[in-house]
Formats: sequence, C-alpha cells, structure tokens
Amino acid sequence: MKSVTIHQMDEQLARRIEDEARNRGTSMNKVIKTLLAQSLGMKPSAEGAHRATFSEFCGVWSSDEASEFSSRVADLERVDAEDWR
Repeated sequence: MKSVTIHQMDEQLARRIEDEARNRGTSMNKVIKTLLAQSLGMKPSAEGAHRATFSEFCGVWSSDEASEFSSRVADLERVDAEDWR
C-alpha cells in the first residue's frame, strides 16, 4: 500500500479531521481514507460503514458537548476516603 503525506494542511481542516476521528472513535488516518473514498464515489470499507450505521442509532457528541459533560460529572469521579471507613 502507498503512503501519502499532506503538506501545509490548513489548521481548521486539521481540527475538523481530528474532531471527526474523535467522534467516530477512530484514527485520523482512517477518517481521511474514508472521506477520500466517499468523495471519489468509492464504497467505504465494511468497518467504516458499520461505524457510520452504529453512530446513526446512538449519536455522537461534539468535542464541546463531551467537554461539558465531563465538567458536569467531575464530582462523581472524586472519591472521598471517609465514605469507605
């Protein structure tokens, strides 16, 4: 298989790819390959299609939504040693 390097990628594009990878729970490399295949009218891999179908039913959070959720449940992650005596 060939490898490709993308030079001087726009920061906004790089962030969008990173966000998409995070939302899909996969690597940036897989996201880029899937997006390229889709844009060229090629069928995405079975794994990519499965993930897309799965996310349709479960939904995904944006990075802002995930951050907000984490901040709201932060107290639930704290363990008070006195509670265990």
